[in-house]
Amino acid sequence: MISIHKSTTLLFILFLWFQVATQAQETINVKGTVQVPEGQPIPEDGLAVVLLKFRLDANGSLTTDGPISRSQTNPSGQFQFDNIPLDPRAAYRVGSRFQGDLVSSNFFAFQSGQTEVEVDVIVPRISENMEAIELSNAALFIEAGIGWLQMTEVLRVMNPTQDIIDTRNNPLAFELPEGHENLQVMHDTGGDEQSYEVLGNKIQFHRDFDPGDTTLVFQYTVPVLLSSYTLRKNYPYNMEVGRVLTPVNHLVIESDQLKESGSETLGGAELATWEITNLDHPQLTIRIGAVPVNQLSFGFLGIGVFLVLIVLALVFMQTRLAKAGKTNGHEQS
Repeated sequence: MISIHKSTTLLFILFLWFQVATQAQETINVKGTVQVPEGQPIPEDGLAVVLLKFRLDANGSLTTDGPISRSQTNPSGQFQFDNIPLDPRAAYRVGSRFQGDLVSSNFFAFQSGQTEVEVDVIVPRISENMEAIELSNAALFIEAGIGWLQMTEVLRVMNPTQDIIDTRNNPLAFELPEGHENLQVMHDTGGDEQSYEVLGNKIQFHRDFDPGDTTLVFQYTVPVLLSSYTLRKNYPYNMEVGRVLTPVNHLVIESDQLKESGSETLGGAELATWEITNLDHPQLTIRIGAVPVNQLSFGFLGIGVFLVLIVLALVFMQTRLAKAGKTNGHEQS
């Protein structure tokens, strides 16, 4: 004979098992549409679409094991994934490929109790609307060598639209200092090897800018003769944040357009930081001092000054002799 206590315990265990089993079997349907630009039809056999599941790994990064379900759209771009196991702790994304380019939806999650989720994949159209481009953040890193300064510019360009902005016919351009040398461009994942050119004192980017942020990084040097240099830069776009950074106690930075904002550590180096105060199309002027200079530079400068003094002395002597000659001529006459 089973006691009441044992019977209650057994019922409770069965209830918990039923709840877990019910949650484990809970599924959800995902449907939506691949939306393509006007005038670009979807093939008659549709587009292949996949449902990707993402989880946070031990480092806090999103990882995926690949597609958990596959489907095909109809000619109108509509798709559906049926009976997807519900996992409220995961994030999901629908992906496809259109005209050779990968496209995907925004991330979304399932909520307990849902039976259906609707999410669209929007294929961006190509635009040349350069006026939409914004410079959301600009950072200028200044380092010194013997007789030169190295400038690294990190520019975060924002495309706030849903379109891909093509700048090949109307390039995105930024000024470079007079006399710049050794230009290098670090390419991000969205760029290509021929995405820029240098014309005089401007670097121009000819490329696509996807919706959202794109980071441009380029580096160059400028020669310094007498331990100081005046940098003049014009940023042609409004920006939300602008900063100047340099290793602590290495250089003297002076500008009415900068406000000292302390220091920070980056890559093991302690950097002094300044904020750019005028963010509306700023024309930045910075005086940079304490640049290490090769002693030969001062030697050549001294020789140059000495030669100039000799020339001036000779000119002065010739002038005096000429005047003395005229004076003697008048006296003899």
